[in-house]
Amino acid sequence: ENHVGLRLLPALPPKLPASPPDTMSSSSGLFAAAWLLAASSAFAQSPPATSDGEPSCPCIDVTDGSNSCFMGRKVPCYPPEYGSRTCRAHNVGVSRQCNATTPASFCTMSWCYVDREICRSSVYDVQASTQFPGSGLFFSYGTCGFEPPGEHRPHSVTDIMSGRTFRVGIPRMEYPQHFKRDASGRVVLGIGELYRNDMVPWEGSMIDYAASVFQFADFDVNY
Repeated sequence: ENHVGLRLLPALPPKLPASPPDTMSSSSGLFAAAWLLAASSAFAQSPPATSDGEPSCPCIDVTDGSNSCFMGRKVPCYPPEYGSRTCRAHNVGVSRQCNATTPASFCTMSWCYVDREICRSSVYDVQASTQFPGSGLFFSYGTCGFEPPGEHRPHSVTDIMSGRTFRVGIPRMEYPQHFKRDASGRVVLGIGELYRNDMVPWEGSMIDYAASVFQFADFDVNY
């Protein structure tokens, strides 16, 4: 997998099915066969596994138990162990970008497929698969000891914003997103006296969500 921005998608990683024999035309089938012959030696010499991932975000097995290759969005046929069970540079010998004269930076990075729900409480990146969109597969570089390639690293926001104070404007009081209460506890909406009264705290689902983000990223906010 090459990198993609962090996404929050539902569903857990399913088992990958073997490719049905009738999914390619005769011409694309010939191309795939030729590609497999050229890549067979690379598949046979997969990079060594480095670990099974960190305990808080372990690698998972997404194979179906067969030795069949499976179809992807960018490669005609992926080896059955692609991304599964262990940390390794799974793209070596598979991705065209990794077979180029000057391989892409992600080619030598170890990664594996992970269970997003298990990794939710960990500190490691979890990214939705770009090779199998809509499959519910997620992968991680961090659990294998590598920083995710690209600009959207999980720690970048906390590094940049840590210790700062941000001023946030709220257009009006709306329930249940952001609202205030009067002295009797009644919810007040719209724009009125309480809207500009900084002594009356903001409440609501968006306020609670923002507070969680601010605490995680170690910065403060003024409404």
